[in-house]
Amino acid sequence: MFLLGCIVGVFFLSSLIKKDFFINNTEEINAIKIIDKQELKEVIEKKERLLNEFYKTLPLENSVEPLEIPTYVERDNQAIHPSVYYDEDRKFGYKWVMAFTPYSLSKDFTENPSIVVSEDGVNWKEPKGLKNPLAITDKPDKIHYSDTEIISNGNELELWYRQSDKPAKLSRILRQKSKDAVNWSKPEIIFDYGTGGFGYGAPSVICKDNVYEIYYREKMKLAEESYVKIKYSENKIKEEAIPVNFEYTEEYKEFVGWHIEFRKIGDKYYALTMAYPKSTPWQGGKLFLFDSDDGVNFKNMKLVLKPTKDGFDNKTIYKSSLVVTEDFINLYYSSISKDNKPYISLIKG
Repeated sequence: MFLLGCIVGVFFLSSLIKKDFFINNTEEINAIKIIDKQELKEVIEKKERLLNEFYKTLPLENSVEPLEIPTYVERDNQAIHPSVYYDEDRKFGYKWVMAFTPYSLSKDFTENPSIVVSEDGVNWKEPKGLKNPLAITDKPDKIHYSDTEIISNGNELELWYRQSDKPAKLSRILRQKSKDAVNWSKPEIIFDYGTGGFGYGAPSVICKDNVYEIYYREKMKLAEESYVKIKYSENKIKEEAIPVNFEYTEEYKEFVGWHIEFRKIGDKYYALTMAYPKSTPWQGGKLFLFDSDDGVNFKNMKLVLKPTKDGFDNKTIYKSSLVVTEDFINLYYSSISKDNKPYISLIKG
């Protein structure tokens, strides 16, 4: 009896201890969640204030000279289509990771996804252990890989890009993943347009809690808007394609977007939009910034940047990338000169 009472007593006491331990830890976990939410709210508010100040400086002065971006093309370091990821804590080994493609003398057969890294956002190099490009074909006269986009899903870096086979009129959007910016998974096909024409290009991706908001061009035709947005999770489309709309001011009503970077800060979406005049595609392209409350209808257009008259960026501004942190804003813009030389440049906001 005594033994049984002791056993029951010990069991009851241990149950109380476990219960108290669970309750105490639950309170601590909830407290941590509250702190995390408060910290996140403060980060978002800082970014929003910084963006408001950035808006006041627009349009920006062009960079005096381009960045030196090393490429796998031996004859030059001409690069285009930057997408830049920043992490102060170096979760993936580096503060700065840039995805881009070479575009030597504006020849698309040199467009293949490449990665460079940096500790200051200015001086870039190929990370040790990686050999660019990440994807290349043995049929460069037919196939190339362009339109790079780099994001984090929280646990990994994700590199998105487009495969284009011009003779076959085939378009696909591919993805690779990495935890160190050096070792990448094999390319996987996310969307396959097939051979019905040129579609599925210029992807831009927002990822939160394993839910992807994916923007891409449904048709790769100049002089017409064709961006759509879908929701994607668990390798399935959760929300069918919705056309994305842009409200240009009267002065730029004849412009049409070509390559766009979409980002979300707090509850607001932003579209860094490279757009051409409909009458003169491939020249006179400018960079605009729109915002949206629903991620579909973008308005409040602001001119960010335009080509210079006689600089290295005097033909068109091209796809660009905006890095917004709590402390600073960096604009990485690409451009093409009148002698068809592309460059990537930096403007610190």
